[in-house]
Amino acid sequence: MQLPGPTLVVNEGTAVTITLTNNLPTGAGNTSIVFAGIPVTSATGGTAGLLAQEALPGGSVTYTLNTTGKAGNPCLLQRNPAPTCRSRWGCSVRSS
Repeated sequence: MQLPGPTLVVNEGTAVTITLTNNLPTGAGNTSIVFAGIPVTSATGGTAGLLAQEALPGGSVTYTLNTTGKAGNPCLLQRNPAPTCRSRWGCSVRSS
């Protein structure tokens, strides 16, 4: 596992689809990605969480993002409630 996770850079206006698969130990529980400031136009799979759709242990969630008008906006992070299982990755939207 890479910590912190990889950085994703996309052009503004690009439709972005990201699939998160939860391969954490079952005891770690659900996990999700919160895209701060980037609208999620759909999230399929998993279960509803506090801030985002969550992947159950062994399951997946697919997020589709709208990057229109979001140039220069950083977003973050994969979340899991277990302190030992946190990882972060970044993304950045650049002008096209």
